[in-house]
Amino acid sequence: MTRYKYFKVTNMIRSLIWFVCFITFCLPATAGDGYRLWLRYDQIDDESLLNHYRNKLNAVYFEGVSPILNTAKKELLSGLSGLMG
Repeated sequence: MTRYKYFKVTNMIRSLIWFVCFITFCLPATAGDGYRLWLRYDQIDDESLLNHYRNKLNAVYFEGVSPILNTAKKELLSGLSGLMG
C-alpha cells in the first residue's frame, strides 16, 4: 500500500470514529430540555387509572402562606394538570 493510500484510509477511519462518537454522545443530549428531563408531566395513558385519580383528587390544600409554599403549590398543580389533563 502506498503512503498516500495509507494516509487516506487512516483519515477515513479517524473520521468514522469521530462521527460515531458524535452520534453516540451528542445527539441523545438533545432529547429533552433540562427542566422536563426529570419532571415529566405527561398524561397518564391508563384510562381506568386516570379516572380513579380524577375521582379521588378533588382539591389541594396548603396550610399557611409563604413563598416556598406558593412555589410548591404551583409546581404540584402544574404536575397534576399535566398528569391528569
